[in-house]
Amino acid sequence: MTERPEPTDTAAKDSPRAASTLTSDVLDFLTAVRDALDVPRPARCADFAELVQRRHRREELIADRATTVRIAANVALGLSPRNLQAHLVALTQTIRDSTAAFPVDYEVQQDPGLACAVCRKLFDPADTRFDGHARQGDTPFCRSCTGRCHDTEIADHRCPICAGGAR
Repeated sequence: MTERPEPTDTAAKDSPRAASTLTSDVLDFLTAVRDALDVPRPARCADFAELVQRRHRREELIADRATTVRIAANVALGLSPRNLQAHLVALTQTIRDSTAAFPVDYEVQQDPGLACAVCRKLFDPADTRFDGHARQGDTPFCRSCTGRCHDTEIADHRCPICAGGAR
């Protein structure tokens, strides 16, 4: 999770042309809601049962966090404007505590541009050996996978590397 700055008394701009009507406490509350509901996708894996378990865990996290957000929103809607301002910081902290109580406990899907398209290992720019994990030129493949491609051994060879025109 990223560190959030403390709320200030200045309001941020919430519309492109007009001055903001939201206080920093409201914006902080909305940021906490966004962070609670932003649950990353699980990484792919070879074992189908493990993948199903990861996806199920993500759905559980979304449901658990959404319940807390729903309760906090219902409490906020039930308060008068004067009481809302007084209780908004506590509601924001409740959402953040709940998000921390239900952490992401599975391997998260990486940005496809940061990992090899074949083996899914993250690129390591320092590993420039023939069979290393640095990116092979401008391709989405690592040096290890392009080195293991044996296009001269099979007549109708169509691996993802050769089919994509990386060779």
